[in-house]
Amino acid sequence: MPLERGEHPIKEIAYLLGSLLGTWLPINWIFIWGGVAMYANRREQAELFLWIALIHLVVGVFILSICLVSSYFVRVRETRITFKARFSLASTWLTIALTNLGLAVGAIKWLFQFSGDIPYIRWSLYFLAVVLLSWLSFFLVANAGVQKRFKFFLQYGCAVTGVVTLAAIAIFLVDHPVGAKQTVDAATRSTAGPSVILITVDALSALHLPIYGYSKDTSPSLKEFSGQATVFLRNYSNSNFTTSSVASFLSGNRPWRHRAIQLEGKPLVNLAPNSLPAILKKAGYVTASVATNNWASPNNLGLDDYYDFQSNWNTCESWQQFLPSSRILSIALESSWIIRGIREKILSPLLETVRTCSNGRQFDPEIAFNSARTQLNKIGNSRPFFLWVHLLPPHDPYVSPAPYVGRFDASNNGRSIESSSPPGNFEAASDKNFPGVFVSRYDESIAYVDHHIGAFLDELKHRGLFDRSLIIISADHGESFTKGYGKHGGPMLHEELIRVPLLIKQPGQTEGQVVTDLSEQVDYLPTILDLADVRSQTAGEGMSLVPALSNLELGRPVFSMNLQQSHAHGYLETGSVAMLENQWKYVHYFGYSPSRNQPSLEDYLVDLSRDPTESQNLIRSHPHLAGQMLSKIKEKLRLYGAPIQ
Repeated sequence: MPLERGEHPIKEIAYLLGSLLGTWLPINWIFIWGGVAMYANRREQAELFLWIALIHLVVGVFILSICLVSSYFVRVRETRITFKARFSLASTWLTIALTNLGLAVGAIKWLFQFSGDIPYIRWSLYFLAVVLLSWLSFFLVANAGVQKRFKFFLQYGCAVTGVVTLAAIAIFLVDHPVGAKQTVDAATRSTAGPSVILITVDALSALHLPIYGYSKDTSPSLKEFSGQATVFLRNYSNSNFTTSSVASFLSGNRPWRHRAIQLEGKPLVNLAPNSLPAILKKAGYVTASVATNNWASPNNLGLDDYYDFQSNWNTCESWQQFLPSSRILSIALESSWIIRGIREKILSPLLETVRTCSNGRQFDPEIAFNSARTQLNKIGNSRPFFLWVHLLPPHDPYVSPAPYVGRFDASNNGRSIESSSPPGNFEAASDKNFPGVFVSRYDESIAYVDHHIGAFLDELKHRGLFDRSLIIISADHGESFTKGYGKHGGPMLHEELIRVPLLIKQPGQTEGQVVTDLSEQVDYLPTILDLADVRSQTAGEGMSLVPALSNLELGRPVFSMNLQQSHAHGYLETGSVAMLENQWKYVHYFGYSPSRNQPSLEDYLVDLSRDPTESQNLIRSHPHLAGQMLSKIKEKLRLYGAPIQ
């Protein structure tokens, strides 16, 4: 049957636009849906749909132009056909190809979810799917006369897309984020309140610092600083990855309450007005932020309104600099497998090849501290300020520039950005090179960032701010090189991952102090407010650590958790929770399904005073204590684990 010519071009365009948008639907529901559903409320899902649909439409129109051009070089049954017919041919070809491709990519994604993800095989399969499905679709269209046969599909795609798009627009316009904004609690301060400087280091495990007993001299600057500060030896992050941990110390609530439990998530909006920057701003502080990690930026956390000055993307020619400021649009771009492929396979290698960074390092801490110096100049001396600086190193890739690289391992291994990132989570167990050189490169990266922290502290002394400011240095989470587990995130909550440094220097403090009582990230907010003489009726879960500064015991348990596989606004059905009380630690796993790389996860109880490596499970030998701690964890999950209304 020859190719049809009689279709009206306007109808063709309408069908094409509808089908191009419609072909995004199977891609979304198959392999993006899980992540989107778990962290986004209805309005965010609607906005995300509209952005990704628009992105897909732009990409589809670009591909259509290629199809139109290529159709002039391909023989069909009727050799003399009009442009209208060629447009009809190309649009049908594209529709079928993209739909099939979406289904194929979804199948590949699901396949690797259960069988492990090998990047080169994955991208080879993507390429093979593109070639085969494009050829098959064109063959069907050009040789079988399927224009009429697939007309219903075009109309269906257009209709479905129209309904979904209108629904998304309606939700976006009339729906509100879960948890309406509230008025910030009244906050007051004394006129002599000190400036507050908070420095957090990404993926910095306390167990790799000499002041916490590490054998390598990784952090001389922090060691010197500890001589004038209070070191909390048993301080814990409330989660094991950035978004969830940062949200904890800025909101004063643990992940089961603030619900920023996915990397792309953000705290519930009703908590923002009572966050640390919001309270300090209300109390008259100038607030400023410098971030090198997007997940720790005020924009991602929904806290833009509470910072007078912001400086994000403090990296050298990083691909992240090309992302827009809109959080949802950034997620839409990164959720697209096409855009992500361009970034991973083209943009990042190109930037690394060009090496526009002076020392070859994209995440140079000096870039962030230069931004901090600029903000200090803008703030001036008329009012107290709150400055938060978040640094990416020693987050992977661990490679650092000279003279730090090679300090703890002189070999040539792991000296590039590509070769200094270890396998993540349970994949590390099957890698014969893990932990190997990765530990040394990580330690060298700590020394690298420690040097820049020391230089900034010297800058504060030069400005006269060091002695009269409240200075806090900590981390968002740790990093794992033991138990066959790499990097961070995921269900594991052993000490390397969740024990993080906390050093607090009060204004005028000249002597060091050590606190052995338990502390956690949700304590930062009430502690800072207490030491800054800011009074606020917050309803967070933390406790001021000021009594501990006077050697008084706080006498309460602390918690850390990972809830990434649960729905942010639904029931907390899957996750892991660690509870620490005195010398005891209980880790509870719930709701996990087995996968290829993940072994069976069983609850365990350890006595950290005798078994700091958590090698001996004491549940059977201490059943009464284990039962008590498990009951407390489950009670908390019942209290905070219901859907958010």
